[in-house]
Amino acid sequence: MSVGEPIRVWFMRTALDNIGGAERVISQVMLGLPRPEFEPIGVWLYGSGGYGEMLQKSGIRTYQGLGRARWDVRIGMRLFRLARQHPPDVLLTTENALACFWAGVLKRLRLTRALVIAFHITRIERQSYRTAVRFSAPVADCLVALTPAHRDYWQRSTGAPQERFVIIPNGVDTDHFAPAEDKQMLRTTLGLPPDACIVGLVAYFKPVKNLPLFVEVASRLVQSQNGFHFVLVGDGSERERIEQEIRARRLEAHFTLPGACNDPREWHQAFDVLLLTSHSEALPVAILEANSCGVPAVATRVGGVPDVLLHGETGFVAPPDDADALTQFVALLARDETKRRAMGAAARQWVEQNFSHHVMVARYAQLFRSLHGKSKGDIV
Repeated sequence: MSVGEPIRVWFMRTALDNIGGAERVISQVMLGLPRPEFEPIGVWLYGSGGYGEMLQKSGIRTYQGLGRARWDVRIGMRLFRLARQHPPDVLLTTENALACFWAGVLKRLRLTRALVIAFHITRIERQSYRTAVRFSAPVADCLVALTPAHRDYWQRSTGAPQERFVIIPNGVDTDHFAPAEDKQMLRTTLGLPPDACIVGLVAYFKPVKNLPLFVEVASRLVQSQNGFHFVLVGDGSERERIEQEIRARRLEAHFTLPGACNDPREWHQAFDVLLLTSHSEALPVAILEANSCGVPAVATRVGGVPDVLLHGETGFVAPPDDADALTQFVALLARDETKRRAMGAAARQWVEQNFSHHVMVARYAQLFRSLHGKSKGDIV
């Protein structure tokens, strides 16, 4: 590469759907990398997905539809051709199984100078994920974790030395995710009761989010005092089960389930309390986005939650699966508006100082620069 040409960074996944925190982080990094120093390219093995379409409309070069299924042999051939036409200086992927596997293949064939695997989960539930990570991690130049605890988990899982890990916490756009100017008017617009205590969550409906516990806490709160309304924003495999749980407890009038959304900002702004009941989390973007909107959180003490949620200062942390503790903490915030507002203000300040997306993008940019500066051999 001649002097002055941009550092070409591939971001590779099967798709970039608008369903979770990892996808939002990737889109933020791609949009935020300084031009013309960097040339981000999206490589989506299947379809582009919601965020992928947004990036393409924003002018970022993307390639999609390289195959239709996991065993589609055309994926490899098309990837090799694309890598020779537009050779990446750095290839970033995640624990996304198929993309992670093919990223390892490209590195082993020296079709990319450097490989980065950015981890966003703390529990490998599928054998395909485990196999792909074990295949590609040994040849990765850098492994990105979100917190020290998250790094320790992936170090045990991969066996990679600690010096190959870099910690880059997720970040949020604190200019975009800001407190609502008129929360009551916003709630009316969203079809929510303006005077209720709104307890909500934006999440992909999957088992690890433990949403039945969210419904259990909601049931206890409704039984103990009036004035609550609950919002679950998102969609996924667990949606039907959650709807059944709500009906079984006769809570339909107390719940709003608007489905997935492209931008969760207004929902976060409308909440009084964010309630996260997960079995496992790496570094939950939902907490950061809600906190940035001045909303305190109550969450289970799993994964990286204690690294982003300061117990007693920006919200409360409860033991995993402890419905009693979660209920008590939400009830405390609901009845003490002064405490709730103070914690919300502290949460906003905490995120601005430590989890701004500007800081996150700058850290990724510095990582890509350092990898580009190291000679990894000529690309075939």
